[in-house]
Amino acid sequence: MEENYLITKGRVKLFLQHNGMRTANETYEAIDAKLKMILLDAVKRAEKNRRSTVLPWDL
Repeated sequence: MEENYLITKGRVKLFLQHNGMRTANETYEAIDAKLKMILLDAVKRAEKNRRSTVLPWDL
């Protein structure tokens, strides 16, 4: 299911390594799911404000 990820596993892994952490494979799925939730909430807020553009404050 990796082809549906919004994130890049390698970049997430590198970021965590630079912060002294390792990661389990399930972490990538959880991060991707959280990101999708954040983006969907931003879409709803933009639509509520009658915009077709997601702006930083929608996040």
